[in-house]
Amino acid sequence: MKDVSIKWNKEIGLDQDSLVSLLQTFGDLLPNPLSGRVDLCAYAAKLLDKAEIAVAVVGEKTIGFLLLYANNMRTCRAHLPILSIQPSYQGKGLGKVLMARALACARQRGMREVELEVNRDNEQDQQLYLSLGFRFVQSSTEQYKMLYSLAELPSRAIKTPIEVHPRLLRELDLNIDLRIKRDDLYPMSGGGIKARKIKYIMRDLISGEYDLLVTNGSPQSNHVRASAVLSAQLGIRCHLVIVLEPGIRYPDIGNLLLMRLSSIVLRINLPNGWTVQ
Repeated sequence: MKDVSIKWNKEIGLDQDSLVSLLQTFGDLLPNPLSGRVDLCAYAAKLLDKAEIAVAVVGEKTIGFLLLYANNMRTCRAHLPILSIQPSYQGKGLGKVLMARALACARQRGMREVELEVNRDNEQDQQLYLSLGFRFVQSSTEQYKMLYSLAELPSRAIKTPIEVHPRLLRELDLNIDLRIKRDDLYPMSGGGIKARKIKYIMRDLISGEYDLLVTNGSPQSNHVRASAVLSAQLGIRCHLVIVLEPGIRYPDIGNLLLMRLSSIVLRINLPNGWTVQ
């Protein structure tokens, strides 16, 4: 959404009174109003000590609210108890934006899974969570429990072989020590040195709690392909800017096809302006 900023509690310096007010406003938008279930003052004190708190802001107006517990290092499972958006801003993609930030935060905190609960009759929120990659894991008479698995980057260095080719040297009549580094066998994101590079870019992205990667390149760029594939594997949003030359036909094959299959956003520069696909 345009002009919306997402801020965490540490950025805005939430105190207990401010958080109680937010819980009153956004908690009572829930199907089962929060103020009828918990002591808001005690709950706010607990949240300030244990939880990550995000707000969506337009100007001076707070329009969205999210809570996330990402501190259980025994199970490495985060819990998302509240996602609430002002009615006039619902259906505009804000829920996806807040959820993407929450997933990025959970991954940065070392979590491997994120769980939440949703009412059985709340089909709109169920579709939102399913579209993000959550799955149903448990049901009761009133609610479903849904779970999201956070893919991880390999923690160890990935080695690829170095080969010697004496027959090639003889054929070329070269008297050198020729060795070929086979990074085309690199197992992530389709292989190649670009796939090795994007791993470190993604590591910085995750450690910084970012939730969106934007990059650009040509239709058959290995860097752009590696960015798209690894983003899809990790569940990170990715926008690609692809530059096309006027008058040239670009078949939908190779890296360009892999970009499309990765379900990222392609912004293609055409002679008549920008298009989104």
